[in-house]
Amino acid sequence: MKHKVWYTYLIAFIVSIGGLLLGLSANISGASEFYRLYFDLKVGSFLEGLGVSIAMLATFIGTFVAGTLSDKIGRKKILLLAAFLFSFCTLGSAMANSYLFLLASRFIGGLGIGFSLVVVPLFIAEFAPPEKRGFLVSFNQLNIGIGFLLAYLINTFILKMVTDPALIWRWMLGAGFIIPGIYFFLLFMVPESPRWLVENGKSEKAKKVLAKFNRETASEELQKIESSLKPTKGKAKKPSYREQWVQVFSKPMRLILLVAFSIAFFQMATGFNSVMFFVPRIFRLAGFGGSGSFFMSNIVGISMVVMTIVSMLFIDKLGRKPLLLIGVAVMAASVLVSSAAFYSSTYKVSKEGIESIVAPIKNQEEAQLIEGILRGYENIEYTSEVKFFKQFESDINEKIISNNQEGAITIQKQTALTYSKYKGALLDASISINSVLVMVAILGFVMGFAISLGPITWALLSEIFPGKIRGLGMSIASTLNGVTSFVVTTIFPIELEYLGSGTTFLIYGGLLFVFILMVVKWFPETKGKTLEEIEAELVKN
Repeated sequence: MKHKVWYTYLIAFIVSIGGLLLGLSANISGASEFYRLYFDLKVGSFLEGLGVSIAMLATFIGTFVAGTLSDKIGRKKILLLAAFLFSFCTLGSAMANSYLFLLASRFIGGLGIGFSLVVVPLFIAEFAPPEKRGFLVSFNQLNIGIGFLLAYLINTFILKMVTDPALIWRWMLGAGFIIPGIYFFLLFMVPESPRWLVENGKSEKAKKVLAKFNRETASEELQKIESSLKPTKGKAKKPSYREQWVQVFSKPMRLILLVAFSIAFFQMATGFNSVMFFVPRIFRLAGFGGSGSFFMSNIVGISMVVMTIVSMLFIDKLGRKPLLLIGVAVMAASVLVSSAAFYSSTYKVSKEGIESIVAPIKNQEEAQLIEGILRGYENIEYTSEVKFFKQFESDINEKIISNNQEGAITIQKQTALTYSKYKGALLDASISINSVLVMVAILGFVMGFAISLGPITWALLSEIFPGKIRGLGMSIASTLNGVTSFVVTTIFPIELEYLGSGTTFLIYGGLLFVFILMVVKWFPETKGKTLEEIEAELVKN
């Protein structure tokens, strides 16, 4: 057999399980709806957003050091460390008794996610044959999608099986522990990257690894790798860390940096992680109700997995650039449709709606307060999401002030907690929106991402940087990706609260159209080319 296809696929699959770590972190999307009340967090506050995005903050730190660390100690060891850190994250988050400890646990898990985001596609690209490299690197995005789906399914199952709100979020955050544990042990079956071995003067070991993939061409592949690294007397000359930084930002790297930084930025700036981490809230805002929003999350996860598989089948046939343009165009159209649907929504609470909100309230004084406020809205139609809920919050504050002589800080906190507790119920009882249109738009957005910015970002980043600085180059681009994700995810609930859903999605649509223009003008096609051929084409003096 000329090429051990089964072995290549097996190793790529095991390595790509690291992508599950990012997807599984989406369990926070359901858990946040419950730990927000447990830790007395206001809906739409910075602290609420931080609970979701702190993993992204750690991710960009992890991505910044991952390439350099993997250059020093190897790709495999970094992935082992990533699996260990995420295992700690799941257990620590589930057992947290303070919000600070929950944040710390998710921060540690985010470091593991950052390591895997950089090293998984880098590792696969370094042993994959050129004609299958796009397909195999896309295993990473497929597992990210599967991770999101598993997180949503787990959340839905726990929501049905666990009734205590104080335990629901703990089970949601801790249930994913087994997967990084399995990943840790499977990694011991994986050999080290042959290119890393050559870079570190271990050519004989590299030849043995290459023979596992293809015995007939192992010597030829080894010569190509050594040639691209400009070996001197049997050992590749590896540039110092300072020299690598100088090379990354040198004049010949201008096109590569433009492509790398733009795709790394726009992948996250256009709101994908925001949608995936807050998808239950988005569907609740679209009128699906509490349980319905969790069910729709599962449909989103399934759609992402299916379309990622479609992308994998075409990425090495149709090419990176055409898929990118098609997918991003679908994303742009979808968010604009979603924006239009939210702009056309109205909010009106009926007598029956008021009764449905007040009936479950056990505290008589609180029930009277909420009922008194809502009676003032009865059968009045509001056309602005932001104004409607700001009015609700303002009326709560006035009622608390009139009934309470405590200090301003106490009143402000009590207002925030009461508002957060009943906003969801008021939304369910009052909203009138084309829910089907929003559902189709969100699914279109996710499916467009799954065939374009999802897999192609990591395929391109793993291909376009020259071999001697590939680790550092990917780390820098991935760090930009992580910083963008942290900022966008942190401010997303704030945007929903103060700008409204329509404006938030309109902003994402504008960014996507800017990115389409950049892809058309500057992005190269890399399908079917060796890493050495891509380097020769893109590095211009």
